[in-house]
Amino acid sequence: MTLKHFELFLFVSVIKVLIFGFPVLVQCTTDANDVQALQVMYTSLNSPSQLTTWKSNGGDPCAESWKGITCEGSAVVSIQISGLGLDGTMGYLLANLMSLRTLDLSDNHLRDSFPYQLPPNLTSLNLAKNNLSGNIPYSMSSMVSLSYLNISRNSLAQSIGDVFLNLSLLATMDLSFNSFSGDLPSSFNSLSNLSTLNVQNNQLTGSLNVLTGLPLTTLNVANNNFSGWIPQELSSIPNFIYDGNSFDNGPSPPPPPYTPPPPGKSHRNRTHPGSGAPVTPSSDGQPSQSDKGISVGAIVGVALGSLVLVLIVLLALVFCIKKHKSKEIGPLATRGSRPADTDDKYETT
Repeated sequence: MTLKHFELFLFVSVIKVLIFGFPVLVQCTTDANDVQALQVMYTSLNSPSQLTTWKSNGGDPCAESWKGITCEGSAVVSIQISGLGLDGTMGYLLANLMSLRTLDLSDNHLRDSFPYQLPPNLTSLNLAKNNLSGNIPYSMSSMVSLSYLNISRNSLAQSIGDVFLNLSLLATMDLSFNSFSGDLPSSFNSLSNLSTLNVQNNQLTGSLNVLTGLPLTTLNVANNNFSGWIPQELSSIPNFIYDGNSFDNGPSPPPPPYTPPPPGKSHRNRTHPGSGAPVTPSSDGQPSQSDKGISVGAIVGVALGSLVLVLIVLLALVFCIKKHKSKEIGPLATRGSRPADTDDKYETT
């Protein structure tokens, strides 16, 4: 082969590499932040042999098809490594996985506290059946795309945490078989798409009122310390399990009927002039305006009656005095006429 032919061959080879090889290299190169987060996770899981092709240094998860990793272009969008007997923690760079939508490490032996920083754009998080402790981190409040959450069968404790205000897309949540305590958080009432909620086998207390108005089709609150009446709105849930609590005999009763007034008072409803509404005591136990009006009327009536009685007594006294004077005037008039009789007698003599 002549020098010219060799140069031509070399030139054509370089062109082929540039045309056919470079796009492939560009397409398969994983985002650097994703690579770093996966390397830290691999090390934190004690570099398990189950995670074939994973590396603690170097490597290309998307190009090398790391076990359980799914990519779209250069972004890692899914990590599914459940049921592999993995032991350790998930590392401290989960928040770097900006494109991750699915994270499933369920049914392993993960330990230590629940990760404080989580991938912010997750739609599905499954960490069930592990040995995680602590409580739900506040960072979950910013995971606005989350629609599935399963952290059941761990060792999570303390209160659930009021972190659900912005999770309006959450449809399924399983917190069962932990050691959560306290009341259900008020932000639960913001879960406008929640259809399945499992919180059985915890140590939760209080009432279920915060769940009224949610579009639930499955609700399991069994084996907790809930109390009070079960709201009637929850009785229409198709799959509702609530045994093992201290509820007051199932669903709440209807409002009590009208209670008549105590004996000795009129059983007829008193009304304000010109209205048909019955007069009842106010909610704070104080007399209503109608009762006050009746009391004033009674006082005025007593005063008028007393005045009439006084007038009658005065009239009676006046009558008695006049009668007594008339009796005294009668004898005096008789004694005044006797001298005339005497004169007549003398004149006759």
